Amino acid sequence: MKYHFISNSKFKQNAYDKLNDGVQFDKFKLDGDIPEVESILSSTVVEQKIKYVYEKFNNNMDFLDILFVEDVALYIDGSNDFGTNIKYQIDDLFKHVSKTANIICSIASVDKYGGIAVYQHKLNGTIVEPTEDGYGFDPYFKINASNKTLASYYNKFNIFDFRYGCYWKMIDDYGFDYLNINDIQEWIGGYQHE
Repeated sequence: MKYHFISNSKFKQNAYDKLNDGVQFDKFKLDGDIPEVESILSSTVVEQKIKYVYEKFNNNMDFLDILFVEDVALYIDGSNDFGTNIKYQIDDLFKHVSKTANIICSIASVDKYGGIAVYQHKLNGTIVEPTEDGYGFDPYFKINASNKTLASYYNKFNIFDFRYGCYWKMIDDYGFDYLNINDIQEWIGGYQHE
């Protein structure tokens, strides 16, 4: 199989590139961003993203090509404010210091024939006051299993990388959900940051 990560985000491309596992970025190019639907569930967001990507690129796919997209959500106990909209609400994290939180990374992949698989990886932690610089919510998220923030692992391979965990579930085909492209309904809701 040839895995192609579809995103215009250089940060996300770098995250998958550091896996150094043959993920390709150059065959399928986007002219703009992939529309991101307004949903609290990252699995819904990636299903809609992969539908968009498949409709755009399926005529150019070889039978060995697997396209994949991802989305990340932050869920904080006692709050309904974050989820997949976290990138727009980083400045509000200080209000949730000491609360239990979970990161869920979701990946959706699709083959030439419209077969979709959705994978998820969860990381448990706590929201803390940042003590170091980092990207996005990384300085605020202390990993329960390591007692360090995500920011302390930035640009280093580590077993706590939620993208790494989700990616290997895809490679090992440990799916959360399996469906066909025709099972995904047209989105009638809003889009993030409209």
